[in-house]
Amino acid sequence: MSAPLHVLHVSTALRWSGAADQCLALALAMDAAGDRAPVACQPGSMLHLRARAGGLRTLPVLMRGPGDVAAARTLRGFVARYGVPVLHAHDRRARALSALASLGGRALRVATRRHVGPTPAGLLGLSRRGLTALPSRLGVDRWVAVSSRVAAGLSASGVRVQDVQVIAPGVPVDSDPARDLATRSRTLPPLGLAGHRGPLIGTLQRLDQRQALDPLIASVHQLRRRWPELRVILAGEGEQRQFIQAQVARERLSDVILVPGWVDDGPALLAALDAYVAPGCAEGDRVSLASAQAAACPLVASAVGDVPSLVEDGCTGLLVRPGDSAALTAALERLLSHPEWANGLGQAARRAARERSSLGAMVQGHRRLYAGAGERDPGARGLPSLVAP
Repeated sequence: MSAPLHVLHVSTALRWSGAADQCLALALAMDAAGDRAPVACQPGSMLHLRARAGGLRTLPVLMRGPGDVAAARTLRGFVARYGVPVLHAHDRRARALSALASLGGRALRVATRRHVGPTPAGLLGLSRRGLTALPSRLGVDRWVAVSSRVAAGLSASGVRVQDVQVIAPGVPVDSDPARDLATRSRTLPPLGLAGHRGPLIGTLQRLDQRQALDPLIASVHQLRRRWPELRVILAGEGEQRQFIQAQVARERLSDVILVPGWVDDGPALLAALDAYVAPGCAEGDRVSLASAQAAACPLVASAVGDVPSLVEDGCTGLLVRPGDSAALTAALERLLSHPEWANGLGQAARRAARERSSLGAMVQGHRRLYAGAGERDPGARGLPSLVAP
C-alpha cells in the first residue's frame, strides 16, 4: 500500500462549476484513501460548504484576484505551518495565487488546465509565453491536462512535454441511474415543473461565453410545433446566466426554457431528462458530458474540440455541426421520436463513461502524479518527500 500523500487543493470558485466539482471529488476521494487533502476556498462558497459537509479540512481564504498578496500570504503560512509538500491549483486565479504563495519555497506546484488556448500569466506582469515557458521556475511545476488536445495546446505554448500529464475528468459511475417517473416526480417540482409529463431536454454546465444559445432557441421554436409541452432546463451558473435569461425572455420562451441556476442533485436532473443538449462545448465541459453519459442520458453535442473523442456519433450520442440549428433540431427529433433507440444510446454512453471517465481512474492518476513528480526531477527545486509527515 502506498504512503499517504499531503496536498493542498486551491480553488477560487465562488459558484459551483465543473472545476469545483472535480476539486471536491478529488479531495474527498483522497481523504477516504487516508491522504491529507485540505481545500483552500472562498469563504461561504458552495465548495466551502460542501467540503465541510464532507468532513474535509478547509482553509477559507478571501481570494479577490490572481494578484491578491494577502491571500497568497495566508496560503504560504498554511503551507509552512503544516509542511504541505504539494499545492494543486484548480483554476487560473488559483494558479497565480499558488505561484505567489510558493515563491522561494519548496512545494511542488500542480495546476489543472481545462481549455485550449494561451495560458494567461496573471503574475508579475510576465507575458503569456514567458510564464508557460518556465513552468519549473515560476508558476507551475506539473500540469494536468483534461485531454490530449489541451496537452497539445500547453506544449505549443512552451510547456515541456514531460511536465504535462493527461488525466480525464472523473464522475461517479458505480450506481445505476433511475430513469423513471419517480425520479421526475422528485426532481421537477422544485423547478416549477410538478406533474410535467411532456418531453424534457436540458443541460447542466457552466453558463459562459462558450454556450451557443441561438441554435438551441431556434430548435426549441421548431420542436414546440410537434411537442407543445416541451420544456428545456439550462441549469448552471456562470457569467452569461443573466444574458441567457434576458434572451429567453425576448424570445417569449420564459415558460419553456428555465434557467434555474445550479441544481444540487445534478445526477437526478440528468436522469430525469429525455435528452441532454450541448450545442456549444469546450474541453472544460468534459465533466458535464461525462456526467450526462454516466446518467445514461441520450445526448446531442457539437462536434468541436475533443468532443468527438467522447461522443461516438450514432453509438453513444449524436454529433452536429456547431451553430447548425437545423441539424440540432433533427437530432433532437430523432431522440424524442424514438425513445427506445435513444435509451440504447444512453446505455452505450454509460458503458463508455465507465471505461473512460471513472472517478477512481481520475483519482489514481492524480495520486501517481503527486507521488512521482518529485522522483522524476528530484534536484530541480530541492523538493521534499511528497508523503505526509
